[in-house]
Amino acid sequence: MAQWTTAQVDSLAPDAKSIKAAQKLLSIRRWPLVGANDAAIWGQCQGSGSKPYSTRVDLANMAFKCSCPSRKFPCKHGLALLYLYAQQPSAFTETTAPEWVTEWLAARSERQKKKTTVAKTKPVDTVAQAKRIDAREAKISAGLTELERWLHDLMRAGLADLSRQPQTLYADMAARLMDAQAPGLAKQVHALAALRPTAADWASQLLQQLGDLQLLIAAYRRQDQLPPLVKADVRRAIGWPEATQALQAAPGVTDTWLVLALQVTTDDRLRTRKAWLWGQQTGRVAMFLEQAFGTLGVFQTQLGAGQKWQGELAFYPSQYPQRAIIKSKSAPQPITPADLLTLPCYSDFNEMLNGYSQALAANCWVPSLPVVVQGLTPVFTDGGFNLRDAHNNIVPIAPSFEQSWSLMAVSGGAPIRLIAEWTGAHLLPLAVWDDALITFTLED
Repeated sequence: MAQWTTAQVDSLAPDAKSIKAAQKLLSIRRWPLVGANDAAIWGQCQGSGSKPYSTRVDLANMAFKCSCPSRKFPCKHGLALLYLYAQQPSAFTETTAPEWVTEWLAARSERQKKKTTVAKTKPVDTVAQAKRIDAREAKISAGLTELERWLHDLMRAGLADLSRQPQTLYADMAARLMDAQAPGLAKQVHALAALRPTAADWASQLLQQLGDLQLLIAAYRRQDQLPPLVKADVRRAIGWPEATQALQAAPGVTDTWLVLALQVTTDDRLRTRKAWLWGQQTGRVAMFLEQAFGTLGVFQTQLGAGQKWQGELAFYPSQYPQRAIIKSKSAPQPITPADLLTLPCYSDFNEMLNGYSQALAANCWVPSLPVVVQGLTPVFTDGGFNLRDAHNNIVPIAPSFEQSWSLMAVSGGAPIRLIAEWTGAHLLPLAVWDDALITFTLED
């Protein structure tokens, strides 16, 4: 049975309140029954009622089930059971699972088989599909025309005038692009609002991003003349949905995948979770994206930062493939310091930027790049948090990162080996790799 860590269990919690509630249940006396085997762990937690709550965890797929009425997933009982498994593994004697556990595992397996069978056998209405594609193409074409007119109006008025415009200028245009079913473009326009006219490099950053938008418009209009992989990148940048069904039948990449970071963002009622994975043998980097609706929305794939597992990923077509789906995965195990030695590591920012330039040469719409850089020291200079490499080059930490003081505390003024996401302007810290992996909780 694999040994878990408290930090790995933390990463599975739906919120901080659930962690606090679970920690109140960590006395083994509250659990008259606990057990485990290679497939699952289970237990019964005594609550205020006469009948204890029956809790089980599918270790292979990190799924939870509990008889309590909580709407959170996992509930405090599921988290507490996994905390106990991490902190007191000797209490979980390997034994035959009770019937209420085996029936649940069997039902989950049967549902997965049916889902796979339906996905393979369900016929595709090609006529209706073609009509939907044509209708969306028409909406996007109209949206591109409106966006281009908006860009030209900005340039005619000049940047001095633009610096005095309200933030709603970008929000209104982004909303119109959402109506045109081009969410990728809408996201890029919305990001312009984050650029502050008071910044010294505001004009250059703004011109670069406006130029990127014009380039994307031009590329999309001649997409049928582009090579297939370039066309796929352009459509992805516009915001066309990915065809995941075809990937299930495509050949994948089998490896031991390290889960090094999880990022959860919320837009209205849509929660999006991005997981960065590294292949231990292939050296491949993968980004797994999943969405859930509502504040209590459940992500179907249970992942925890600091895990590793054997599995097969299928990558979406791209000149620089990063996003992938998980075709299969084994039961997770904790990442060890020896596992981290397989990660490619840049020695300074110059090497990092060379790697980023290679990514942009392949796909100029790469939104970000995961990197590992050694010898970085967190510093507070010029009124903000930055990272300094061994040659005294400075790169700012992403303003959205809210744990900079924690990062400085981990560093203690000494250089660290940082796993981060490079956006082209900032580094977003994901984890620190030292004697152990210290991950940061990234959720807005």
